[in-house]
Amino acid sequence: MTQPNSEQRSETSGTIRCLCGACSITVANNQASCYVRCGCNDCRQFAQYAHLKGGVSPVSLPRLFYFKSDILTVEGKENIKGLKLRAGGASTRLCCKNCYSVLAVDHPAHWGNVFLMLPDYCSHDCDLTRPLSAYINMSEFYAEEDPKWEPYVPLFESFRFRRQRMQYNLLPDRIPWRDSFKPKGIRLSDLIKQLNTVEILNLNESKKSIPDLEEQIENLNRDLRSLKNQLILMREIADASEFSKSKAQSELISLSEKLLHYEKRFGDTRSS
Repeated sequence: MTQPNSEQRSETSGTIRCLCGACSITVANNQASCYVRCGCNDCRQFAQYAHLKGGVSPVSLPRLFYFKSDILTVEGKENIKGLKLRAGGASTRLCCKNCYSVLAVDHPAHWGNVFLMLPDYCSHDCDLTRPLSAYINMSEFYAEEDPKWEPYVPLFESFRFRRQRMQYNLLPDRIPWRDSFKPKGIRLSDLIKQLNTVEILNLNESKKSIPDLEEQIENLNRDLRSLKNQLILMREIADASEFSKSKAQSELISLSEKLLHYEKRFGDTRSS
């Protein structure tokens, strides 16, 4: 059975609530317009931060549902705050001050027309019956590939290349985001302005993507190979020349100390 498109669905309001009941937002259209799963460091880092503040346990590959940015009412606005991971961060997350549920997330790439909701970190009565459109930012996802992942859904490791960004923006569920509309209520960006301030958390940026880790490992292996070669050379010099023996032994001690430092951090490398 095919899913009805946005024109065929009638609009019914829906409410997104924090888990402690202190605040909520009601959207004009309760039907999600797009569904992706995200492996990025920022989603994971904020979930860990919120958990330390009393929020729910983080989800490794969270579900992201996008809704039309049309908010009819806001309850408990005094209990809502805007948060950014860093000053230069793109995403602004609206959270409950008490339970650190995430109500909504705004991003410049949403063109002001949609916002995202993470149902793993809030409560709601919205309609999430959407097919999965994509896996995104998977170069930053450290776990092994899960056989339960939907096999025919596009997977984007990053958006570093323009072609990847174009292909993502051409997904059928994303094309309507560009269409401007007149909201019945206010847009999420307007609500963020009403909060007056957005708190900057200044969390350290995590760059442990798989390519980054592979590059670090290769650099360490290169350093270790260089140290071993220098040790061999110094031993040969020490054995061959009485004149330079003292200097060579000094160099040998220094290199041995460096190698010991690496082995303490990364294990015994003599068998590699």
